[in-house]
Amino acid sequence: MSALMACQVPNSRCFLGRTVYIHKRIASILPLKRSLSTAPEKGEKKGAAKFKSTVLLPKTEFPLWLDPRQRAKHDADILKNCGFSSLYNWQRDNLKGEEFVLHDGPPYANGAPHVGHAVNKILKDIVMRNELLQGRRIHYVPGWDCHGLPIELKALSQKGSSKIENPVDIRRTARLFASDAIETQKKVFQSWGILGDWDNGCYFTFTKPYVQNQLKQFYSLYEKGFVYRDMKPIYWSPSSKTALAEAELQYNKEHKSTSVTVRVKLLTKPFNVDLEGDLYALVWTTTPWTLPANEAVTYKSDMDYSIVNIENLDGHYIVATKLVPVLEASLSKQIKTVQNIPGRSLKRATYSHPLFRQEVHKFLHADHVTDEKGTGLVHCAPSHGREDYIVAVENDLKLVSLVDKEGNYVETAGADLVGKSIMGNGVDAVMGLLKNDIICTEELVHSYPYDWRTNKPVFMLASEQWFFNCSAVKEDALAALKTIEYAPDHSHSKAISKLVRERPFWCISRQRVWGVPIPALFKRDCKKPIISKELIDHYCNLVKNHGSDFWWTLPIEDICPPSLAAKLGIDASEVDRCADILDIWFDSGLSWSAVLEGRTADLYLEGSDQLVGWFQSSMLTSVALTGKAPYRKIFTHGFVVDENGLKMSKSIGNVIDPCIITSGGKNLQKEPAFGVDSLRWWAAAHSVQHANIPISVSLIKLSADIIHKLRGTFRYALGVLNDFPVERTVNLSSQSLWLLDQYMLHAITTLKKDVNELYSTHRYNLVCSTINHFVVNDVSNLYFTLTKDRLFCDMAESERRRACQYVIYHVLETLLELVAPITPLLVEETYKYHPIHAGKRFFEYRSKNPIQLEMDWLKPSTESCAKTAFDLRSAVTKTSEGKNTWLQSALVHCSETNFNVLKPLFDGQPKHSSQLTEILQVGSVVMEPSSSDDDEFQVHLSPENIHLCVRCRRYGVIEGSDICSRCTEVLDSPLNALKHSFF
Repeated sequence: MSALMACQVPNSRCFLGRTVYIHKRIASILPLKRSLSTAPEKGEKKGAAKFKSTVLLPKTEFPLWLDPRQRAKHDADILKNCGFSSLYNWQRDNLKGEEFVLHDGPPYANGAPHVGHAVNKILKDIVMRNELLQGRRIHYVPGWDCHGLPIELKALSQKGSSKIENPVDIRRTARLFASDAIETQKKVFQSWGILGDWDNGCYFTFTKPYVQNQLKQFYSLYEKGFVYRDMKPIYWSPSSKTALAEAELQYNKEHKSTSVTVRVKLLTKPFNVDLEGDLYALVWTTTPWTLPANEAVTYKSDMDYSIVNIENLDGHYIVATKLVPVLEASLSKQIKTVQNIPGRSLKRATYSHPLFRQEVHKFLHADHVTDEKGTGLVHCAPSHGREDYIVAVENDLKLVSLVDKEGNYVETAGADLVGKSIMGNGVDAVMGLLKNDIICTEELVHSYPYDWRTNKPVFMLASEQWFFNCSAVKEDALAALKTIEYAPDHSHSKAISKLVRERPFWCISRQRVWGVPIPALFKRDCKKPIISKELIDHYCNLVKNHGSDFWWTLPIEDICPPSLAAKLGIDASEVDRCADILDIWFDSGLSWSAVLEGRTADLYLEGSDQLVGWFQSSMLTSVALTGKAPYRKIFTHGFVVDENGLKMSKSIGNVIDPCIITSGGKNLQKEPAFGVDSLRWWAAAHSVQHANIPISVSLIKLSADIIHKLRGTFRYALGVLNDFPVERTVNLSSQSLWLLDQYMLHAITTLKKDVNELYSTHRYNLVCSTINHFVVNDVSNLYFTLTKDRLFCDMAESERRRACQYVIYHVLETLLELVAPITPLLVEETYKYHPIHAGKRFFEYRSKNPIQLEMDWLKPSTESCAKTAFDLRSAVTKTSEGKNTWLQSALVHCSETNFNVLKPLFDGQPKHSSQLTEILQVGSVVMEPSSSDDDEFQVHLSPENIHLCVRCRRYGVIEGSDICSRCTEVLDSPLNALKHSFF
């Protein structure tokens, strides 16, 4: 260990800590304190104090510790004074490299920022800053999703707003709420150091230009046949009173339903069946409330069915052959097979409706029927199921909806059901009416769709809606998805392709008011919409002059002026405007057309939930309108959970506010300020792609400790470079470099190559762990520790010392570049104190002057030799048993191979000052080859009969003096440095 091992923290692998401890071997001569005293310390050897000022200690004003009470102000000052707000526009004006386009998926403007926002925005910023350091021009426009149910509900839940019914008042309230949320979120995003033109370069989905573009793109899709109006079963939320898309659903795995097996009486028997007595089909359903809307029973033609007798039940029953044992077990009754029939024999069979007996319906083939569960015969209610709807379309069945938008039965359902809820007492009422025909009931716990905002169940309801025809773009979208890169791997490629492949349509209409109106008119006696380019152009002018509220505020004569009405052959007084708004996924899905200005984004980066949301809506609309994907790569991240894996929830009480993480809470003792870079390091270090991201106070503190470790490393480097001439940063002769120096240059070149590869594949968690491991082991515990003697005690201009400074300069520059995308505040602050680059802004300077490491620094032979020397060092440390090795002479026996590898480190050099003594931190070393081929080192340490120099505490003193010959030469030199102080 070095005699000048300043700042060694006991029981710590880091050489810098809150309290500076001085190794006992040098405490007597170099008591590093905040103010240096010329008076000898207690226990200090006589004569040592006079040499304090001759030691070239690190000198810098870069602070090691920051007062937690001033942490928020400290970060704010860096953001203000180091060009964070101007960097985006600066790089647009000054960089000439290839453009990198990151398209921002807009967060909802519906509340204060949370840790999910932090993960998303920080990961995007890491991407941009890394690209910026490659010299690329960044195109990034931050955006907000300003419409939709989440904002409308929150706005209306505010005090005094819950009973607002007027659409214009609702829109005004929602707009104010969204505007306030945007300002709050924007300020916080800026405080995290996120790159962007936050004052003039953002997009909002409720602005006039954005709405105008959306109306035009809607018309283009309608004109091309991709958008149409139809009556289909869609997910309907009675709690929100609107249609929902798949992306607005969450599935409750603990939902309970009542499944029933009900019999329906056949009126026409299957082909080749001639049995006496009544014949029934056994139908299974998990939604008995849909039985009043029954229009058919579906079977599968190539499945086998059996006609059976059931103990204690009259008549015969049809059930899938494979499911007979299952039915027998469920009923706990003996079942006897009378006849087996093929499914196709049911083709001409008919039955009477289970409730409305006078109605006669058919058995129909359907591909979705299986014999995996139930009875192999499925009740078909086309108004309440997509598979049932497909059967209805193929067989020209009518859509019968007996349920209103509140989820209650209407009059046509019958006097016994009208007004009853399908989610409650209506189920019991239906089962009561069918009690003589239900032969089995079971409680089923299964996954069921819920409204993501109200957390209440939804149901399928046939209604007039607007749809995007996914099937029409499916093949082109699937082809486009094959060209997309998925970071860090293709694990989501199959998932997103499966969704595109299986999604026949997308419901884009909503029955709310806070959104972009669907620009369609209707004649009162006709369901066909009236849409034209002239009308759309007129609407866009109305948006320009009146805002998007025009649809609700202006009279119909202004919406459809006489000149346009005459051209369209209609009477404006006889038309109504569409009452629906566009789905917010349609809003944001068209953001590429409003923001990218013809560009294809290099990257879309969002949470994994956007696989069924924004990634999909963007792809579908882009392929339909341009024939290509809007992005080249997608990168998804997981959701933030607590240390127990639970989702952040106010009700649970595990929510962690990112603003408190950075700036602290009201009580800084309980909620300390960890700073912006600690939050950013946490986001990067724990963002394992596609997995949940854990957060806790302990994890944030760990990140803060690592940031402090980096700060200490940078501080030390700045200090030892305080007198390093700028001209020596390049063209240093390799002959001046010792093995340890060459190894370090090899190591940082390898590190830069490895970390850049991790950045390019967005594996930021590995970026953090790789850098942290390197700083602790290679920089702090190895190079900084072993070279202190050269740096502190050699002559200021000695080639050995300048070689160290040369290496440390490149170590510092490389580390700053590698951590800069993650910790930009720390890096910019470091550059403020940089003795060579002071006054420069890191990102501005390095984006135009990237670090060029010499490729000839990559020397595997150097690494091999160094690793062998480090193995020997470990053996010496183990043998020393904690004793001062500078007072020990090392005799080493090793294999001839290791001897030859290490020979250049001691051959022809004084045994007390060879390169090997520096690495081993011993007084002297002698090596001898062994006849054995064993690669292990045999180390023998023996005390040296010398007095250590009181200045450097490394070499033996010369006769008649208390300092060594090296220190004598330094002190006699007229170029000896002036006083240096670490503090």
